[in-house]
Amino acid sequence: MAKKNVIEGSNKVSASQLKDFFRQIDEGSITGDHIQAILERRNFFNENPELTLISKKEKLYEIEVDGTKTFDELNKKCNYEFECSEPTFDDFSIINKVKRKSFIKLFNFDDKFTSFEIIEKMLNENFQPSTLEENLCLVAREPQLRTQFSIVALGSLTNDDTSNVPILIQGSRTIETVPISNPTDKTWHEWDPMFKYRFAGTKIQDQ
Repeated sequence: MAKKNVIEGSNKVSASQLKDFFRQIDEGSITGDHIQAILERRNFFNENPELTLISKKEKLYEIEVDGTKTFDELNKKCNYEFECSEPTFDDFSIINKVKRKSFIKLFNFDDKFTSFEIIEKMLNENFQPSTLEENLCLVAREPQLRTQFSIVALGSLTNDDTSNVPILIQGSRTIETVPISNPTDKTWHEWDPMFKYRFAGTKIQDQ
């Protein structure tokens, strides 16, 4: 069945295209800057600095991280809350307290892997596990990711013996935590791919 065209012209626009267009606006993946670029007949995929996916093949995101801010300040755009009363942001530490540019890749695995195996795979590609502050900045810049995946920060652990890692839960404003290893037998936690986890890794940059 042919698509119904709703806008006439040499390049007709279909109703399904408009529907998808407004869906992406609602999700935040198309912003006012993108629309302004279209009106000015610019290619915003090449020119717009707000589009931080710098390599579609590698899916590498460029973000600004202000490590001098608190978690509460970094969370203002995202409005995440922890699922339970404990832990909270106070139970995590911002490790790198400087302003910096980070390059983030979201690692995806089709099989079950332990936290240790995932970190090892990241290091083999010259990435290290991202931190909670980096993931908050990533979602603030790329809000559509919130609806697509649950994003894990293996680079942040709670400041206690439980060693929980934070997860930004897909389709919500909730942060859940999971022990990086089994507290009983100390084996590494195994992650099930059915939950659409993405493990954020930060590019290791030469000093």
